Amino acid sequence: EFQFSHLSFQEALFVRALKSGLRNSFWSRDSVVSCNLNDPFYRNAFAIGRNHLGEALAVSRPCLNFDCHPRLTDVGRTGLRNLLAGVRAITELDLANVNLQNDQEVDELISAMTSAKAPNLQVLGLSRCHLNQKSTRAIGALLQMSPLKRLDLEGNTAFLVSNDAVEGLTEAVG
Repeated sequence: EFQFSHLSFQEALFVRALKSGLRNSFWSRDSVVSCNLNDPFYRNAFAIGRNHLGEALAVSRPCLNFDCHPRLTDVGRTGLRNLLAGVRAITELDLANVNLQNDQEVDELISAMTSAKAPNLQVLGLSRCHLNQKSTRAIGALLQMSPLKRLDLEGNTAFLVSNDAVEGLTEAVG
């Protein structure tokens, strides 16, 4: 993949415009955010804006729902990790039906959210995300960091299927 400095400069200016609120249509609806996350054209912008774009989005829209169409692709989930790295003001996040069966992807997503320390996150939807047993420690770490009032894990049939997984979550939460 070729990257040219003038494109990175333009993307940095685009990130600045998004952060300052000049392009609110970029965040107008959840489906628009999903489309933009899935668009490879914006991949570098989300990487450059890591820790900044998420906060700009969360300030203007503290409730995000990715249980919409289009579904997040591999590119979209990578963009989502970059976006969530700065979402300190987010209060609700619904990732229902986002395919998170890759252990590394779950760890990176949760790591991005815990690095943001999302102190206002109250509702997290992870229903039907294909979480498996190896995700229990990452979810436990998130539970320690955020004052969640509701966590939806419905439909993750491979999540807490063994005593080891239940013990891992219990240990992580404390």
